[in-house]
Amino acid sequence: MLTTINEVHDRVRCTAYAAPLLDRQIVALGLPCIKVPLPSPCPNDVYETRMAHACARLKSQGIEHIVFGDLFLADIRAYREAQLARPGCRLCFRCGNGTPRSWHRR
Repeated sequence: MLTTINEVHDRVRCTAYAAPLLDRQIVALGLPCIKVPLPSPCPNDVYETRMAHACARLKSQGIEHIVFGDLFLADIRAYREAQLARPGCRLCFRCGNGTPRSWHRR
């Protein structure tokens, strides 16, 4: 797992879940997790640098793919593909172009 954490509020950056809730989910899933701390507000150059370091860390562990299950906006998807390809990470997305609602029904 790879997630960004708002280092000021100790919450998942995009969803605002409290970090302790995330920690319980990680334990329940039994998966390793890299948390990328980000300032608030976070300039793009800081985000890009820290994510590139996280991707380099993943690559050093033999991990080459990052799966996004909740990315529905085409412009953000294109941005992530461009930025995370630089350190050599391959991105995977959910199948199809359905709405978030159709994805949750699966």
